[in-house]
Amino acid sequence: MISILLIDDHQIYRDGIKSFLETKGDIEVIGESWDVSSGLKLIVKEKPDVLVLDLSLGDESGINLLLELQKKKISQKTVVLTMHDGSSYLNRCLELGTLGYILKNESAQELCNAIYEVAKGKAYLSKEATRLLHSYFSRKRVSDVNLNDVKVTLREKEVLQLIDKGFNGSQISETLFISTRTVETHKRNLFKKLNVANSIELLNKARALSLFD
Repeated sequence: MISILLIDDHQIYRDGIKSFLETKGDIEVIGESWDVSSGLKLIVKEKPDVLVLDLSLGDESGINLLLELQKKKISQKTVVLTMHDGSSYLNRCLELGTLGYILKNESAQELCNAIYEVAKGKAYLSKEATRLLHSYFSRKRVSDVNLNDVKVTLREKEVLQLIDKGFNGSQISETLFISTRTVETHKRNLFKKLNVANSIELLNKARALSLFD
């Protein structure tokens, strides 16, 4: 059973999400909140498997909650569910450790898909969120790295391909018969070469630069 905490400032919307999720049989909504303060207290108390967070919380922002979690060093798997379709919001959430990002104009099933993947520690961007990230790199970030200047080694490419498959550090280590420390070194080198801050940015930028071809 996957335990969920919902933070959204609209009661009707929370009720709708809760009703849909609980029809799945393996998802349980264990708490609800409408603001940053009470939401943070619930996270500490209930320790949900996945937090489903809206970015618009009345006069507050869900990003403030993500900042508080980071400040308090609380590791919380999070799916952001929002109307904000700007790449700046998406990238800020990714920088703060968000694993899932869904827009509210997408299907409820998309949210379920995100919850299942994020509960396993994997990243999940909806189709619309992926489009935003691709557009962002095409317009803003690909230009800051010249493809001719990107020298990715064969081993780094193997690590990149396994990250794309959702493998964690230990799984990559076992597959390539290298230490986890070496895996982390390869990842750091890739982050530096492609000028990215996290694995989701890494994969999307690698695609934009055709590094998987």
